[in-house]
Amino acid sequence: MLLENIGTSVLVSGNQLPELHALMVEAASILNIDAPDLYLRQSPVPNAYTLAISGKKPFVVVHTSLVELLSRKELQAVLAHELGHLKCDHGLWLTYANILTLGAYSIPGSISYIMILQCKIYGVTS
Repeated sequence: MLLENIGTSVLVSGNQLPELHALMVEAASILNIDAPDLYLRQSPVPNAYTLAISGKKPFVVVHTSLVELLSRKELQAVLAHELGHLKCDHGLWLTYANILTLGAYSIPGSISYIMILQCKIYGVTS
């Protein structure tokens, strides 16, 4: 999963997509945490997620469609949301949920289980 994200995405930096990088750096500064690496991934599905793997620097992935749909302030709110997961040490649980979600999509009939699991992780009740 780590290699897939890094291999299919662009690492955002001060030289590569500097406006997006500045939004991340500012949001991290406000939250008083180190800015993680930020990757931009080509996808028509608007999404953003955080991965934190033990012993590795955490990173955030934002899909291109999300960047196209949102204003700068809305995008920074999404980045701040992802940084909030890191600040609150949700990284391990989010990574576990993301791995389960991506892997389980290949198993027939698992979509409802994934939705229930994500609701439990994120505290959503019906």
